[in-house]
Amino acid sequence: MSLLTCSFTNAQDEARLLRFPSIFEDQVVFSYGGDLYTVDADGGTARKLTTHNGYEMFPRFSPDGSTIAFTGQYDGNTEVFLIPAEGGVPLRLTYTATLGRDDLGDRMGPNNLVIGWTPDGKDIIFRSRKQSFNAFRGQLFLVSKEGGIPREIPLNDGGFCSYSPDGSKLAFNWVFREFRTWKYYQGGMADDIRVYDFESGKVYVLIDENSASASEIIAGALQDNDKGTIVGRRSFGKGLVQQEMGLGDGSSVRLTIARYYTPTGRSIQKPYEGKEDYYNDSFRERYLKGELNSRDSIKVNDSLRYTTPKGKIVYGGGGIVPDVFVPIDSVAYFGTFYISAMRNFVFDYVDNNRKELDQITLEEFKRSFDEDEKILNAFLEIVKKNTQGEIEHIAYFKKYLKSLFAQFLFDDNIFNQILNQDDKMLERIKELAYKVDYVKQ
Repeated sequence: MSLLTCSFTNAQDEARLLRFPSIFEDQVVFSYGGDLYTVDADGGTARKLTTHNGYEMFPRFSPDGSTIAFTGQYDGNTEVFLIPAEGGVPLRLTYTATLGRDDLGDRMGPNNLVIGWTPDGKDIIFRSRKQSFNAFRGQLFLVSKEGGIPREIPLNDGGFCSYSPDGSKLAFNWVFREFRTWKYYQGGMADDIRVYDFESGKVYVLIDENSASASEIIAGALQDNDKGTIVGRRSFGKGLVQQEMGLGDGSSVRLTIARYYTPTGRSIQKPYEGKEDYYNDSFRERYLKGELNSRDSIKVNDSLRYTTPKGKIVYGGGGIVPDVFVPIDSVAYFGTFYISAMRNFVFDYVDNNRKELDQITLEEFKRSFDEDEKILNAFLEIVKKNTQGEIEHIAYFKKYLKSLFAQFLFDDNIFNQILNQDDKMLERIKELAYKVDYVKQ
């Protein structure tokens, strides 16, 4: 970009750094001293667009040049705003919690950083840390120029990015580095330029015999629209939507008032006839028939066969049949009978040894917690008092106990990391997973 020369009407102020420029045709918008200015691309007198005492930065013209999206720090929060290109009252588009590290001078930069627009001019793309477990990771989100709930772009992390003209691909940096001082750095945090293809990008949805109601509706909608691959075992079967109506004699009747259908027109509600204890009978029946161990044991009704827009065959009649079957982990299922006992054991142990356990760092915990298995053996002694015969699947007990300690001492994220090690469904997804193409800088 050629050097830009401009003068300011507020000439008595000391000149400051002109930052974050964006250009549309013959107009340039930039941040100066915490306010936004525009100036002709050939130079001239800059015109001030904002006057708020807060800080405005990262202005970006819309594709038609009529509006400017920017990141503003007003009243303690850093959010995405919109303003007419000729100036006016900013419109707030996002509402997020204030983060501990959210300063312009921080090496990670501020939160909710505006990066650009979608080619059709309907949405602003911004990088946010509102869902990150730490301040070093951010995801890319879209928010409508009309406002509303932001939608996450299906990438684990992201920084600076740019759409292809037709909007079908996104070139992005995996690590956001807009406030870094790196130039020739070639280490592990160096940025590649990666390309995500929205047309071929895939979504994987995990379901099993306990997936019910709203989760089934979402899985069915993704499956019917060829937007996701359903992995696991057949879901429970949407429950009845009923309303209880009292009668004059004091009794009542339950009327089914609604049924749910997926986009192809199939009902995923399962018949309830002849079931005294539907919930327990259903699981027991599936287990005994082998449905939880073999896809071939899943019985479908050919009269309830439907076809998705891309030709995939799906079935109605009760629950979502997965595209990719994963048999039940019998060891994990066996362990569920002891979850309550394990949770009570860990709660009491942590309560009685809090001072000692609080000294353990996360790295130490992951590397060497209960290496001598004293805690595991203490729990197994309790189990032996209430169990006849040999105790099996000790490795599962060890892993689950460690994950529970992680939950009590750290957070749910660490709990899931430990518990899901070697999880069959996740391992299957790793085999299927779409990996984005990337190009080295």
